[in-house]
Amino acid sequence: MRRLVKAEILWTRKCPLKCSYCGMVDYPFEKAPTEQMCEGVRRLAKLGCEFAAIYGSSPLWSCEFEGLPEFVRECGRQGVLTTVIADGVDKQSKEKVALLYEAGLRSLTCSLDADPSQKEHFADKATQVKAGKGLELIRWWKKTFYEEPIDAQLTATVTRRNWRALLGAVPMLSKEGIWFSFDFVHPDRGQPGTKCKGTAEGLRFESTMEDMLAVSQFASELWKLKEEGALIHQSSEYLRALFEQPGLVTSLKWMCNRGKAFPAWVTVDADGSVLPCDDFWTDRSLKVWDLEEVTLEAFGRLYRKEVETKCPGCIWSTHWDAVQIVDGGDGFEHYAHMEARQ
Repeated sequence: MRRLVKAEILWTRKCPLKCSYCGMVDYPFEKAPTEQMCEGVRRLAKLGCEFAAIYGSSPLWSCEFEGLPEFVRECGRQGVLTTVIADGVDKQSKEKVALLYEAGLRSLTCSLDADPSQKEHFADKATQVKAGKGLELIRWWKKTFYEEPIDAQLTATVTRRNWRALLGAVPMLSKEGIWFSFDFVHPDRGQPGTKCKGTAEGLRFESTMEDMLAVSQFASELWKLKEEGALIHQSSEYLRALFEQPGLVTSLKWMCNRGKAFPAWVTVDADGSVLPCDDFWTDRSLKVWDLEEVTLEAFGRLYRKEVETKCPGCIWSTHWDAVQIVDGGDGFEHYAHMEARQ
């Protein structure tokens, strides 16, 4: 049976923040009913999916939260590990996270693009607010539910402005038992279905010697910290690839269809559509509650070609590592932070 390393659940496309490098596109479709999304989880579990990352935009925001505890509970019933990726901006974030904990959530991920007290590291006021609220929420999570084996992670969008500050934060976060994860900023590249209309002006790494050395240094220092035991989500293989080929960050030529099994994961949009990722799609006809082996095979055949001919490429770390897990058959335990959940 096909192994799906994970499912990305795009619970909502609505967000109160206006980060300049994001520019989230709210497509005009209705959210799927919670009961249908729960049926989708049952279908995913039958296909070998053991982990779901639930995110958005902002899944704790306003009425977008509705149905999420029920969905998390169903994931638990199906043996699917979950993390919810939140920003902490909603005034009731802590109360909502507590409800998710009661529903079985044991992993929370928040944003931290740099030290929120140092505004020069940020793209704009929105990213600074997001970082401060995220750090506050993740520390509250660790403090409140410390008696249970919970998992906590902060994830960053790495830019030319903040990479040094992020490196400095990793040892501190590890001492607090908080994982660090990241991806590199990129502008809208005109790909079909992109959720991002931001420009990343002045933030993206360019093909200059200075920037390539910066990427290589960032990767090598994280690699060293990871070997010393720091809680870094990205695999050593990914960090080594960046160290040796920093141009991957600017060329964006890596394709997720290069693995032995494609797809290694699926993205499920808020209306239930199954997509290859949240930043590229050309067809929305498959819904998660209709997912089974034969439809996933057809989806893979369609999108393998679509990715090859129409996707501009990326270097998203969680996608890269998912393909490596499918190809190599190991690494899932670290990918899902199972050591933190014991």
